[in-house]
Amino acid sequence: MNRRVLSAIVLGLALFGATAWAEPALADRRVALIIGNSTYQNAPVLPNPAKDAKAIAAMFTKAGYDVVSAQYDLGNLDFKRAIRQFEDAAADADIAVIYYAGHGLEIHGTNYLIPVDAKLKSDRDADDEAITLDRLSQSIDGVKKLRVIILDACRDNPFGRMMKKERTAALRGVNPGLGAVEVTGTNTLVAYAARAGSEAEDGEGEHSPFALALINNLFVPGLDIRLAFGRVRDEVLKKTGNRQEPYVYGSLGAGTVALVAAPAIQPAVAADDLQGAKSDYGLVEKIGTKGAWEVFLTQHPSGFYSDLARQQIAKLNAEQNTSVKGTPAPTLASLESPAPPAQPPSPSTEEQRSWEKIKDSSNEADYKDFIKKFPTSVLANIAQSHIDAIDRAAQEAAAKAKAAMEAAAEAQRQAEAKKKADDAARQKAEQEAALAKAQEAAKVAEAARAQAEREAAAKRDEEARQKALADAAKAQQEAAAAAARQKADQEAALKAQQDADRKKAAQEAALAKAQQEAQAAEQARQVAEREAALKRQEEAQKAALADAARKQEAACNDEQSRLSALQTAGKQAKDDLTKLSQTLTCERLRPLVTAALDKASAPDVNTSDQIRAAQQQLTRLGCFSGTVDGNLNDATTTALQHYRAALGKPSNDTQITDSLVSELKGQSARVCPLVCPPGKVSQGDACVVVEQEPKAAPAKPQQAKRQDEKPASRQQQQQQQRPRDAGLPRPVPSVRQEASGYTGGGGGGHSQPIGVGF
Repeated sequence: MNRRVLSAIVLGLALFGATAWAEPALADRRVALIIGNSTYQNAPVLPNPAKDAKAIAAMFTKAGYDVVSAQYDLGNLDFKRAIRQFEDAAADADIAVIYYAGHGLEIHGTNYLIPVDAKLKSDRDADDEAITLDRLSQSIDGVKKLRVIILDACRDNPFGRMMKKERTAALRGVNPGLGAVEVTGTNTLVAYAARAGSEAEDGEGEHSPFALALINNLFVPGLDIRLAFGRVRDEVLKKTGNRQEPYVYGSLGAGTVALVAAPAIQPAVAADDLQGAKSDYGLVEKIGTKGAWEVFLTQHPSGFYSDLARQQIAKLNAEQNTSVKGTPAPTLASLESPAPPAQPPSPSTEEQRSWEKIKDSSNEADYKDFIKKFPTSVLANIAQSHIDAIDRAAQEAAAKAKAAMEAAAEAQRQAEAKKKADDAARQKAEQEAALAKAQEAAKVAEAARAQAEREAAAKRDEEARQKALADAAKAQQEAAAAAARQKADQEAALKAQQDADRKKAAQEAALAKAQQEAQAAEQARQVAEREAALKRQEEAQKAALADAARKQEAACNDEQSRLSALQTAGKQAKDDLTKLSQTLTCERLRPLVTAALDKASAPDVNTSDQIRAAQQQLTRLGCFSGTVDGNLNDATTTALQHYRAALGKPSNDTQITDSLVSELKGQSARVCPLVCPPGKVSQGDACVVVEQEPKAAPAKPQQAKRQDEKPASRQQQQQQQRPRDAGLPRPVPSVRQEASGYTGGGGGGHSQPIGVGF
């Protein structure tokens, strides 16, 4: 193919791409409402929604949307007011988009968006304090071509855990996040940051993974919105390790629908982003329908993956020509790991000469003749490709001309629209100036009218006051005359009343005297009856008290007998003592019962078995050399103090408990130092008897003198022996030695002398 034909094909493809990507009406009116709620008053603050909403609003502004209403941290009333205002703005729009980031809940099958001042203490509060998703959908019912609602609200919501469930008749409860939605309107998409019932992550960066994916993919000029949301899904899955999957509800018709219009002229090579085309090819391949492949070709009219898409359509339509029949359409997986291609047969010499004559031709008939003459030649496929390229170039040239005419018409229409808009703006400014002037004049007139009304009202008030004063003076005079007449009438009536009162008083005095006498007699009778009744009542009370005392004494005797028996039983009667304390009726026995219960509940201390076990263990540890008899004597107390002192513990606690015995048994080595009796010295773990030179004679009287004294205790002997032996050299035994052998364990542990002969 010569360069002229190749250039024509490339130019045709570029024009075709520009025409296909250009929106049908470049002046489509596009509006957007952005809401980001972060600072919740009755729930934890969300860090990302406000930042995400600001970034999304900036992208819509950059994309040239006519109305961008960006609201942040909206309460209930402001939320509803923003929706109402946006509904008016979107009434005649071609494309409308609503983006919401914040908390969302599904309550009994209805999806709610949560304002920042919502409390939601009960599930019944949702209708009054939250905004339903249906209300958002209804606000864009008047949009002509495309309606999109994007909800970044599938977060774990604390309202669901705190909320009271009062609507028990409802089949569905309160669920964190938003539930699945059924889109009933045409050309409407509802996009969730995560599938219904799952959570969307806030991420660790400046924006959430979902918001960042929207910023990266949703605003690509000319990119079909379905492919854009597919790229958003793939990016979020990749960034979250497949934990979060965005989901889109609704469907659209055929053709490219982009949120951002493509440039008027876009080179084919630049438009065919290989990586983006590969990703879109994989998405459409999963759908596998003819409509999906046509959307792909509209988005990617040329390039490697576009040819593959055409083969997919040819396969679905079963319209492949004989040269490609039986050849399956390539998939993305097969392209990434292709099998080794088979070697095609070489063309014959005649086929090669004929091909050399027409290979650079731009005439479609030459290639058709070649295919007719050599239908089975390997070059027939290449000839068919040339025919297809020439057809596409012709179609694209026609499309280019049509697009140029439409662009010119549109440019003229836009110029006229701009002029009309400028005229309307100028007229509006003039009208506003005139209106302001009229309003100022009306304001001055209103002030003058108000002043006149105030002065008239003041005059009316003064006249009314003067009239009221005159009426009051006249009424006062009439009242004085009436008072004089009334006084005279009262004096006459008073005199007549006094005469009647004196007569009545005499009658009442006589009646009162008779009544007093009768009353005195009645009172005397009542007193006699009360005294008799009191006497009977007192006798009955005494009898009842005597009977109660007898019963109480009998109960006390019975409970005294039970207490005595339980005291004798000791600790085994703890439960019975507890029951007796709970049912006790004789209160004088309560201190005795309480003392007996405390004694039965107290832990065992200093019992004979405990003392005997402690003596055995103290003997084993070298702290006790007395008799193991189970008695807490001075020797046992002293041995216990030596044991505690050797371990560095306070030695004032001499009580013997089970825990102390267990502690002694746990000691595996000697604890107390070896203390030898007088006449012996310690050598290793034994006491050695040393034969020394006889002492001087005067020692005997001294010894005789001390015979009448009380023998020193073993503890005193040990204390006296220590300082005396400490400073003297140990004599070497000359004849024999005696060792105090230690026998561990029980059985008394007595020291026995061991004789060793030399």
